[in-house]
Amino acid sequence: MKISQKLILVFIGIVLAFVIAAQISINISRQALEETIGENSAMLTREIMDKIDRNIYHKIELMQIYTKDLILQDALIKSNEEFGQIENIEEYINQKDEEWVATPAGKLNPFIRGLIDNRASEELIEKINFLEEKYDYRVFSEIFAANKYGAVAALTQKTSDYYQADEQWWQAAKEEGVHVGDIEYDRSAAVYSIDICIRVEGEAGDFLGVLKAVLNIEEIVSTFKELIFAGSTYRPGSEMSNFKLITGDGRVIFSTEPGFEIFERLGDQIIANFEKEEEHLDYFVVRELKDKGREKLFSHSHSKGYRDYKGVGWTLVIEHDTEEVFAPVNKLSNILWGISGIVVIVAFLVGFFIFSAIVMPLREITYAAQEVGGGKLDVKIEVKSKDEVGQLANSFNKMTSDLRKAQNEIKNGAKLLGQKVEERTKELTAVNEEQKEIKQELEKKVDQLQRFNKAAVGREMKMIELKKEIQRLEEELKAYKQGKKKKKA
Repeated sequence: MKISQKLILVFIGIVLAFVIAAQISINISRQALEETIGENSAMLTREIMDKIDRNIYHKIELMQIYTKDLILQDALIKSNEEFGQIENIEEYINQKDEEWVATPAGKLNPFIRGLIDNRASEELIEKINFLEEKYDYRVFSEIFAANKYGAVAALTQKTSDYYQADEQWWQAAKEEGVHVGDIEYDRSAAVYSIDICIRVEGEAGDFLGVLKAVLNIEEIVSTFKELIFAGSTYRPGSEMSNFKLITGDGRVIFSTEPGFEIFERLGDQIIANFEKEEEHLDYFVVRELKDKGREKLFSHSHSKGYRDYKGVGWTLVIEHDTEEVFAPVNKLSNILWGISGIVVIVAFLVGFFIFSAIVMPLREITYAAQEVGGGKLDVKIEVKSKDEVGQLANSFNKMTSDLRKAQNEIKNGAKLLGQKVEERTKELTAVNEEQKEIKQELEKKVDQLQRFNKAAVGREMKMIELKKEIQRLEEELKAYKQGKKKKKA
């Protein structure tokens, strides 16, 4: 791999490492801020929701106290006794109920007037007026009591019907003692409200009837507003954050968002998150919810009730615009991406400088080395720096200079050597001629020697034959002498 490629990879790695580190830092910061806001918002929703539950509980306690009012109990006892003397109660109730419903709104027939003008109804009206004067709004839009047969016995204003025993709230209050209904539009009171229904019992615990108080939603909304505007640091109603109080099925009861519609249903995506949440959790954060192209972050808390009051299943939601909430992180992100851009530019400039200062000179040296390898020793590299690359260029120039000197010395040495070889050749030629003459002379001598040797060998053979002849003669002489001695003897 070329140095230029390695340098490019190194700088790309540095830039990627910085970008990845920046992105990780941004994600960690966003997650930390998201968790902080989510947890703090959930704590706030729990606190507010708990106070709303306590407020409703206190209203339940107030109604329970009303059920102990002797005037109310006497009215129900008297009404039950009167109904006990009626032969056909069902027919009587149906007749009165038809007359009741047929009476136009805002008008009272003598029967209804008689119920409103009794002592128990006057007590209930006094209680409603007292609370209205105290809080500057009508806390209970209406209160009425139905006897054990379900017929209205005392009331603060005309209700929608006379017979109540067929209503689910009446039956639930009779069986459970306390029933709190979900929010709905009350036609007789013409307000959005929740029903607080209490079983009325005599001193012996016998069932006398049911007291129903229609709690104006304004009471809850006022409490809600007081709590969120008094203690919130999230600017409710601003573009940054909105509070929403919703029913169990996702309908909006109240919202700090301008222009909301009561009972407006939240988006299915939010409701789906509520539905899949585990019961022991008090909040969750929706990370990727789009509303008009803007990401939203939600924290919530469910109504848990208070003491023996189990709650109405409402949910308090804080909705945050992440563009506003995560503005510090987004600012940090912009800064880091800006720095990343600067790092990329600086890396490019540094890379270009290194490429010019190292890679280009190295390429020149490589090209020069190839030229030298081809036999061109007059190549010279221009030195532009005093760093290691410049030193390398100087070393290369010195090497080529030394090679040129060596080449010249070799050429001169070769010339001298040629001359010496020529002189030596001449000398060797003369010597060869002399040697040839000597050789010829030697060949003559050898030929003479060979002839002499042959003559010598002939003479030697004759001498051997002569010696053998002398030896034979000596043996014959010896033998003769020995034979002569024998004859003498």
